[in-house]
Amino acid sequence: MSNTPQSSTPTGKPLLARSATQLQRLSTGAAAVKERIRQMGALGAIKWLLGKVVFYRWSAVVFSVDPLQDRPPSAWPSGYEFSRPAGVADLTISQLNSLTEAGHLELFKQLTPNDEVYWITYGDKVVSVGITMRKSPQCSVLGLPEDAVLIGHCETDVAHRGKGLYALAINDTITSLRLRGDWRIFMETRPDNVASQKGLLKAGLKRERLVQAKIFFRSIVVRQDGMEWIKRP
Repeated sequence: MSNTPQSSTPTGKPLLARSATQLQRLSTGAAAVKERIRQMGALGAIKWLLGKVVFYRWSAVVFSVDPLQDRPPSAWPSGYEFSRPAGVADLTISQLNSLTEAGHLELFKQLTPNDEVYWITYGDKVVSVGITMRKSPQCSVLGLPEDAVLIGHCETDVAHRGKGLYALAINDTITSLRLRGDWRIFMETRPDNVASQKGLLKAGLKRERLVQAKIFFRSIVVRQDGMEWIKRP
């Protein structure tokens, strides 16, 4: 085995791998800009790019989990099964295929090594998913504590809505996180998403505050309570 030290960043990730990832992101970004120019024209694409890169606003209602609140196991409707949060690296090929076939490939592309995914199946079909995020940029945008876990990107198949799956999944996800020692758990929703807010209240979460943020160059966030650099994993 070679004893030659491998160049790496402070995070320990090989420099070559990080460079390849950055090049892939640049290529994806360039393709997105070209598509926008084709669809919207040069002026429209410039306005879109400014909104994405230079400055944009983010509004969200933040909910928190009471660490002292007792949470009994959820009573799931017949035929539904909940799979607790797991990292992508921990999923089996069969589980990955099921999640991909359900149309959640784009969701996987957003995951970092700190993130995990939970899902609900009905028979052999994935009908609902969500992500638990640690040290994500969104935690910085919302001004959450360093050790916070943010549950988000929750989606349920239209045919399976109205059965309370959202609240049940949140409850069991919180229970799973607590078993690992995570007690500072949060969720967010858009201010106009009344259905989601009702689901969070039904799941026993408490409305914390409304966050009105301005984000500059995807690196600096300005909120009502101050300004900070957006932390990234």
